[in-house]
Amino acid sequence: MRGEFEEDVSQPRIISPGDKVDLTGKDTLEFRWYSYMRSTSMNGGYFDLRIFKGTDMYESNMILKQQVDYTKDRVEVDAKLFEPGQVYSWELRFVKYDLKKSDWVYETFRVSP
Repeated sequence: MRGEFEEDVSQPRIISPGDKVDLTGKDTLEFRWYSYMRSTSMNGGYFDLRIFKGTDMYESNMILKQQVDYTKDRVEVDAKLFEPGQVYSWELRFVKYDLKKSDWVYETFRVSP
């Protein structure tokens, strides 16, 4: 019976950034998450990371799209991409080696002026 149903892909859990971000004196902003897949997916895959200016997650608002190796749980992004006082949104999902995908997880944050 087990083979009849497609196996669900676990969603990652966002750790940071969220809420407010202070980039004073920083060159990068670290995006962090936790995923059960990182420890159990020995066959590979990647995290699909997308960052948007504003809260509307349309391609026209996208400022970064990156595939991150499944063994990683964070990525450093150049702080110059973010403007003080602006709101940004990011989404993340896991894509397994067989191209099965988790649902997206989302977070929004504001860069301190």
